[in-house]
Amino acid sequence: MLVYGCLESPEIFYELDCSFVCVQKETKKDKRDKFVGKDYGRLLKKVEKRDQRIASIREKNPEKAEKIEENIKWKNAMSRIEGVKVKMELDERKMKLCLYSSTYQDNAQLLKRGMKRKEKIHEQRKHKWDKRLETVADKQSKRQEKRDTNLQARRDVVKKKKLDKARKKGRIIS
Repeated sequence: MLVYGCLESPEIFYELDCSFVCVQKETKKDKRDKFVGKDYGRLLKKVEKRDQRIASIREKNPEKAEKIEENIKWKNAMSRIEGVKVKMELDERKMKLCLYSSTYQDNAQLLKRGMKRKEKIHEQRKHKWDKRLETVADKQSKRQEKRDTNLQARRDVVKKKKLDKARKKGRIIS
């Protein structure tokens, strides 16, 4: 904080708050380890890629792979503490924690299930929309048909009146 004063009158002071927020750019590693979003297909690919990476590390250095998995578990735990909903499986306790949300996911089975659910909802909505379009088109064609019949009836009435008037005056002999 900077304080400025006036030389002539020392009772006038100005306070300026000069605090700046530094935003760091995300590194590739941060982006790679971030499992956020609603695109389950992309998240599933990310999880599979991470599992392959851990498997290749496990072949070379098992301790490092264990450490990475431990870090992943800690990140998940911290995310849950922060209030981020996690969709993951706890292997060591044979227990599944299934909090269905799109904020943080890293379990392949749950992501597949979520993807299927989304596709099913998409199909249902598409079916409803197609049905609605069909009913709208059907109603429109019925209304158009009714309009055409009414216009034709009006034309017939006008023609009949003209013919009757012409017969009455003797222009048409029938």
